Amino acid sequence: MNDLTPPNRCRIVLIAPPLVPAEHICAAFEGGDVASLILPDNGMDDASFQA
Repeated sequence: MNDLTPPNRCRIVLIAPPLVPAEHICAAFEGGDVASLILPDNGMDDASFQA
């Protein structure tokens, strides 16, 4: 592996539950190497989801 090759390792994908406080999501990032965060719309309209 060289400096241009990313390490081959497992990474975390977080899926936020409905109505979870932002502080809880921030705390979840401390659990490890997070690859992505999925924010489901949970039935909200576009304006509410984007707020």
